[in-house]
Amino acid sequence: MLPTDPRRQAAIDWLYGRINYEGGLVLPHSPQALRLDRVRQLLIRLGSPDAGRRVVHVAGTKGKGSTSKMMASILTAAGYRTALYTSPHLERIEERFEIDGLPCSGEELVGLVERLRPLVAEMDRRTDVRGPTFFDIATAMAFLLFADRQCDVIVLEVGLGGRLDSTNVCWPAVSVITSISLDHTKQLGDTVEQIAAEKAGIIKPGVPVVSGVTEPGPRGVIARIALQHGCRLLQRGEDFGAVYAPPGAGAPLGTAQYWSHAAGTPVGRPPLPLALAGRRQAENAAVALAVIDELTRQGLLVSEDSIQQGLAAAKLPVRFELFGTRPTAVIDCAHNEASALALAQTLADYFPRACRDAAAETAVRGPSELTIALAISRDKDAAAIVRALAPVAGSFVATRFLENPRSMTPEQVADVVAREAPGASVRLAADPLEAWTTLMGPPRDDDQAGCNVVCFTGSLFFAAEVRRLATRRTASVQASPTGA
Repeated sequence: MLPTDPRRQAAIDWLYGRINYEGGLVLPHSPQALRLDRVRQLLIRLGSPDAGRRVVHVAGTKGKGSTSKMMASILTAAGYRTALYTSPHLERIEERFEIDGLPCSGEELVGLVERLRPLVAEMDRRTDVRGPTFFDIATAMAFLLFADRQCDVIVLEVGLGGRLDSTNVCWPAVSVITSISLDHTKQLGDTVEQIAAEKAGIIKPGVPVVSGVTEPGPRGVIARIALQHGCRLLQRGEDFGAVYAPPGAGAPLGTAQYWSHAAGTPVGRPPLPLALAGRRQAENAAVALAVIDELTRQGLLVSEDSIQQGLAAAKLPVRFELFGTRPTAVIDCAHNEASALALAQTLADYFPRACRDAAAETAVRGPSELTIALAISRDKDAAAIVRALAPVAGSFVATRFLENPRSMTPEQVADVVAREAPGASVRLAADPLEAWTTLMGPPRDDDQAGCNVVCFTGSLFFAAEVRRLATRRTASVQASPTGA
């Protein structure tokens, strides 16, 4: 089915006609706005397609998309039909519903909507409150599709928070919390401990919990809730972990050497090449492999070859995605302080000649050849994002994204840059196209060493819009950049 097929477009129009908090100016987070009973009722009317499914439920401030992809890729390599439900999507809504690495078809999407529409209409008529939201319906569609396709394992990524998220109707085989940092503070709380409590709302009585959280405050909150629910808890840094090695021969994006004490004695694996760049991806790989270990304890069979093949195939767009352009383009969806800090570290690791020396005193830093094009949602801590990126950037281009109303204006972004990174120059670009055409011009005369770099970041929405521009001109690359 073509993307322009009228049946597909009508299905998408109906979905987007529902209450859609992803596309709104504000994100609510209250029992009145986010009601789990709506998606529960919808699933019951569908015949409970979620019942009896082996689910890995994944929450976390960041890293949940990469971790989920790694787990799904490994399980597919092991021969299990593996479903992956994620949000939001970059290009097409079908990307949210993936089976063995492939999105559902347009025909499947239309069929799912046609089956749900009369049920949703009936719920709309019979309730005195708002009917199912876009995300409620999408979650029900995921369970229905994965049941129809008889998937062996479902990797289910939380949309927002955990406790009140539509996905929290599941009863998982493993609950996973990848990381905790400040984000969506108006909805989840303004401390990492409060956010941890919301994320830990996915913990179910007696269900094993794998946590990648290492900061003492939120780690303690998760441990307390796991204990209250009688759950076996595996924690990164105590029960398992991974040692990261930077890019080298045979591993252009670095390696992760996993270790685990879960079996009572240390279990180590040889270094495993990563398909996603950065030391934070080694941490995500550790969480993914700890979950795989727990699933094998529950009876799944996953070989070492499957683990290596799965990690090597676990690629995601806009996670430090490199494009073979001159200058080199990097597109990354970092959108809060923690992810911006991780991006800055990865940029410094990969492009040391292009970046400022973040460890050096300001007075002795040389000029940076890294330019950061930045667009940020107005509900994010823009100052913290700029402070995280400033040590590696020589200049900024302040811009905006167009397809979501939450974008700051270029002028607002520029004001933040001027305040938080006074040593960096800043220019304005009206939109992603202007930012791209301004920055991705002919290579400079002194760029023979390949050390001139442009990074587009600040928002998943911005990354998606820029990526469409980039893919029209060149393909993304997964090799180590020159000068790394």
